[in-house]
Parts: sequence; C-alpha cells; structure tokens
Amino acid sequence: KVSGKLLLEKWPLVSVHSVLKELAGWELLSGTIDVESPVAFDSAHGLLFDAKTTVSKASVKSPSPTAITLSQITGRADIRPTEINVPGEILFSLGDTVWKASGVIPFDNRPLAVRTTTDQLFLSSVFTEILKLKDIKVDGKGTATLVVSGPMSNPVIQGAANLGPSHVGKGSLDSLAVNAGYEKGNVRLYKAVGKLYDGDFEANGFIPLTGEKNAPVSLRAVLKNIEAQKLAADFGIDGMEGRGDVEVHYSGTRQTPILSL
Repeated sequence: KVSGKLLLEKWPLVSVHSVLKELAGWELLSGTIDVESPVAFDSAHGLLFDAKTTVSKASVKSPSPTAITLSQITGRADIRPTEINVPGEILFSLGDTVWKASGVIPFDNRPLAVRTTTDQLFLSSVFTEILKLKDIKVDGKGTATLVVSGPMSNPVIQGAANLGPSHVGKGSLDSLAVNAGYEKGNVRLYKAVGKLYDGDFEANGFIPLTGEKNAPVSLRAVLKNIEAQKLAADFGIDGMEGRGDVEVHYSGTRQTPILSL
C-alpha cells in the first residue's frame, strides 16, 4: 500500500478534458482547480482519494445535440473516485443568467441528483442557449428552479419558472408561469399560464433540440378574453377592437413550421 497527500494550485482543467469526455461525453473547455487530498493506492482497491477542491472560472460543454455551454463555474466541491459532491453552492452562467447549483454528480451508474436555482433568469438566455433560437428578439426577467436526474450522458431535467413583463418577437406578456422538462432531446412544455393583452394565456407542447431539420414540432396556445387593440398595436394591424379568444397551433418541423389559427 502506498499513501500520501496531493496538493495542486491553479491546475488547468483542460488537462483532464479526455477523462471527463470519456466518462460522460462532456468537454472541459477552460478553468483552473485547487486540490488538497489524501491519496492511497493498494492492489485490492486501486486509487483512493477524497479531494477538497476549489474550481475557478471553468467552462464545460454538454454532448451533442444540445451542446450547451456552462461558463464561469466557480465554487467548492468534494471529488471522490465515484462522484463529485457539491454540499454548498457552485455558481455558473448560462448565457447572461447566473445559476446556483448543489448536489451529487456520480461517475458510476447512479443517477444525477442536482438542483439549480436563479433569482434573475434572463428569458433571452433560454432562447439563445437552450432552444437555439438566436434570431428572435426576446427580453424579460424572472426566477427559476431546475432539478436534474438520470445519467450524466443523457440527463432528465424538470423545471419551473416565473416571469414578469416580457417580449417574444412582437408579442408581449404581462406575466408567465412555466412548468417544463427535458428528456431525450426534447423540451416538453407541460404547461405555461400567463397574462397578456389584458387577457389570459395558456400553452403546452414540445420542441426538439436534436438538431434534425425534419424533427416534428408541436405547440398549442390559447388566448382568452384578450384586448384586440393592444394585440393589433404590437403587430401593426389596424381596425381591431373589442375582446376575443384565439387558439394558435404551431406544428410541422423546425425547418418547415406550420402556423394555424
């Protein structure tokens, strides 16, 4: 048996890029780590360690097709041969949104158990970084919570968000509450409920993130008792007055969408 102590300061994380990619398909792009750990090795158990680490300004990229980049990862974590444990909080950025995360990331067959929160969610980050819809003008802020489970190579995500006044394209929202999930390349909108144009809004459906141009899309939105004049003003339409109900269906594929009323 051999034992000792390991000390590393500002060690570049890109040096273990191939290890993380082989374990879970994720790419380490940048950042440094400080490590202090007892180390032992014997023929029966192999290499044993219990490292106390501090990560600074790391960036990682998830496997395709999502290819989401998490940047500015900073905080403390315990690293063992079978897991990364974050008992406190680690900060990371997704686009302009800063998140706090805690939980366990296993290297064996156990599922992920990670919870992330933000008290300043930028809606634009969701569209550009997750949905990959970079050509739509979006603004709005809110709060959100995500719970991540399943294998690291194919995680399952359940989330909830609440937004204040927001704009998506030419449309405007007074408020929005969303429950959604991600699994096997699809974002599923279980329910979105909000207020817009002095009326009510409700939506559900799914959007694929597989990158396939012919992947089907299905979204349904119901607008009830909306103020027609306010809707017309946003979209440059004249002659609309009073209140009304509208049901909108977005279907087809990402390459050839079909919009119907």
